Amino acid sequence: MYLHDIGTLEVVMRTTIDIDDDLIDAAMIVTGSATKEAAVEQALRILIERHRRKNAIADLAGADWEGDLDEIRCDQPDDKR
Repeated sequence: MYLHDIGTLEVVMRTTIDIDDDLIDAAMIVTGSATKEAAVEQALRILIERHRRKNAIADLAGADWEGDLDEIRCDQPDDKR
């Protein structure tokens, strides 16, 4: 399973984990979740989305672009391009 496939994953698993009560309470407040399960799911979704964005930014930062922004700007008259 790849991270980009998680959004379409429909499998539900029951897992028992120990989470600090203060941490889960804070997660419920921050995410606006009514249940511990919902808070954990939302926190995981946020973590995964943050990871995807970080990777997307890294990919864009590594892309070499060559061009002249002044030449392609639409707000300049044609005679100044």
